[in-house]
Amino acid sequence: MLVLPYPSDWQHAADYVRHMDLHPLREPRAFFRELTVCTEIGMNENRRSRMKRLSADIRDRITASNCKRVYLSRGKSGVTRELANESEIAAILEDNEFVKISVSAPPSQIRKALRDADICVSMEGSHVAHAILALPERSRLVIINPGDRFVTIFADYATLVGKRISYLVPEKRENGHHLLRTDLREALTDAAP
Repeated sequence: MLVLPYPSDWQHAADYVRHMDLHPLREPRAFFRELTVCTEIGMNENRRSRMKRLSADIRDRITASNCKRVYLSRGKSGVTRELANESEIAAILEDNEFVKISVSAPPSQIRKALRDADICVSMEGSHVAHAILALPERSRLVIINPGDRFVTIFADYATLVGKRISYLVPEKRENGHHLLRTDLREALTDAAP
């Protein structure tokens, strides 16, 4: 039995439950006669196997797309991680044939855009989990990660399931974070197959 008491306003959780054809118990409390709890903090071969299987199961349920380059845009959804020059960065990515998709789009659209992509660029955030699970193996994930809140957990999971990962650290200025055009262009050049 899967117990997954996610709040009703968590649309991404609801979407994944439907996508994977799961039927979890959504009650906030569950009582068990017998319960085994496993705590697995290591990135070991068992976890790799389960994560790869989960990624494959998710990808198998997505129809193919022709998107090869995806920009997952946070927009203003994360004030502490907002790119003050996002419109400039988005224009550079668009000039490099990236498809821009908002992280507020339905998860099914996000997954479809990512399914066949060779590269995904995104500001750091929980939405990166979509890319880790939906991108094909050997694809590149470029994460824009502010230095004042640098997070590397995605590197652990991305490499666990066969993705390549790069980080770009934007400059912090008075009006927000600024990603240098030269840094982005260099990352795109380095990411080329």
